[in-house]
Amino acid sequence: MNNAFLKLNTLSKSKSRVGVAATLLVACFSSAVNAAGEERNWSIDADIGSFYDSNVGKAKFLRDTVEDEVVQLNGRFQYRWESNKSLLSVSALAESEFYDTVDTLNSLTAGVEVAYSWQNSFGFLAPFYRASLTYKHKEFDSAGRTSDILSFQAFATRRISTDFTGRLGYQYTNVTAGNAVFDNSEHRLFANVDYLWSRELVAYLTGSVISGDVYSVAQATFCNGLTADDIYPLISESKAIWRDDSFNQHFCGDWFAYRLAATTTSLALGVNYALSHKYSVDISATAIDSSASDWVEYQRMLVRASLLVRF
Repeated sequence: MNNAFLKLNTLSKSKSRVGVAATLLVACFSSAVNAAGEERNWSIDADIGSFYDSNVGKAKFLRDTVEDEVVQLNGRFQYRWESNKSLLSVSALAESEFYDTVDTLNSLTAGVEVAYSWQNSFGFLAPFYRASLTYKHKEFDSAGRTSDILSFQAFATRRISTDFTGRLGYQYTNVTAGNAVFDNSEHRLFANVDYLWSRELVAYLTGSVISGDVYSVAQATFCNGLTADDIYPLISESKAIWRDDSFNQHFCGDWFAYRLAATTTSLALGVNYALSHKYSVDISATAIDSSASDWVEYQRMLVRASLLVRF
């Protein structure tokens, strides 16, 4: 549900400043909206939520698996130019994540997106197309993870019936990080189906296949000083390796991050309930499986709940 309101898609020491800034922005923009009236070609969207991550470090071994809860605060300001069959938009993006346990993974993100949407013909079953280019700078407490992210996405959306809508798309993402172990270049194919359960409730299912790299964390030395001999095959197949300062700050032992070429599949199931024309609640669960070889793989589960607001 990338293009609908029903799915409006951190540094620990900066928490208070982010909260104050967000409050001031909401207050200022809300005043502007009230003054501008109903007719306008811009919008402000906010996503306030939290998610559970069953495997933060994408670890292969159970002994290295760390779970955490994360709070998110995201915002988007979008300006649009519309014509008869097309729409051009420019968006400013701000995102933040605050981890409960591994707070060195807290991040602040700023970015910009340019998108073009169009329909070749009108009609109930006529497909709708969208292409976008997005740039983000993501700042972590850990300098090695700080990254510049460039992505291109294109998809087609079409009604299947009065209740079902389908979407097929492609996305390319390139990540350039402070340390090469977090660099990545990936290609993603995805398919999505929305089911209109009622006027207020939409259920959705999204499947993805990603070809690219994946980083993972593992202990090279345990808390008792013994060496983890079974990680050497992982290291030998990795494209890059780095002593992970984020995990070493929080846990005993000696932790490393390594990057491997992998194929990742994901399946997300969610529901979105519209409380009004401005507010909706979104709840989803996503199962992720990455495989770098016959024996190098990891699983991860994300459970998310968000309040989506359009000002």
